[in-house]
Amino acid sequence: AAMKEIMTKTLMPKLKSIGSVDVGALRVVSVSDRVAVQRNPETRFLNFLESRGPVKPITDYQFRILERNIVTNYSNFFNVDATSLPANVQSQYVQRYNTLTAVGDTLQPSFMTMNITGLQDLGGENLFEGQVDDEIIRIRKKQNQSLLANVEVVSESAADVPQLGGMITRSTYSPIAAGGSNLTNALLQQAVDQIAALYGYDQLVMFMTKGQLAVVRDLMINRFPGENSATHLAYMRELAPKGMGLDTPVVYQPYPGVAIPCYYDLDMPATTALVLKADFPRLAGMQFQGSGVNEV
Repeated sequence: AAMKEIMTKTLMPKLKSIGSVDVGALRVVSVSDRVAVQRNPETRFLNFLESRGPVKPITDYQFRILERNIVTNYSNFFNVDATSLPANVQSQYVQRYNTLTAVGDTLQPSFMTMNITGLQDLGGENLFEGQVDDEIIRIRKKQNQSLLANVEVVSESAADVPQLGGMITRSTYSPIAAGGSNLTNALLQQAVDQIAALYGYDQLVMFMTKGQLAVVRDLMINRFPGENSATHLAYMRELAPKGMGLDTPVVYQPYPGVAIPCYYDLDMPATTALVLKADFPRLAGMQFQGSGVNEV
């Protein structure tokens, strides 16, 4: 310790006064051993759709979706001894369409840039692989955004870009206007009842903007005065259905109806919430140039 103090306080000032060599040309800038990546890979709606089952292979630009409508939920009375048969009823078939969509960009990193980064091994960064990895994120983000909301473009001419119709854009059956207010028990129950009138009180899911998660949470907490955060979280975990492909601490319990998991998505249009039957939506994709079935 004494030698160090002598060196620091006595010798070093004298050595400094002798003059120092300019070492600027000899310095090497230290580079971090990692590359911090700035990107948001969240595609929650797309992840949910992928969890619903395998991608349906298609072979044409247009995908026809078939539906059968029972028309009437109740049969008629009739007299077995009567000479006439009961009234004739028929289920109704309906067809809808959606359009194959291609999503992507052109990547063109220079050979020299890739060579330099390979020689210098900066943080283990592989320029080409990194660019491709980022493009995969862009593609999935665009899929997620357009699957939620997008206007369909049917034309297949070279001058146009065929595009799918998004879930919200095409969901025109009895939209519920909230009047500029937040979600309420009445609005949510109305949505559940409208779907149940057609399909029964089966498993539903709800997508919303992130700001509405706290609103739905408070609606559930207010049902049980005196409940604390621990008991509420335990109750939500008990209600949450399994096998939905996403985790959420927010669950809404309608009466009647099965508990609905509530998911946020950053691509949800503002002031919009989407309630849908969990087992209805699915992805379709085309095998292209010998590749596997790609989601489109």
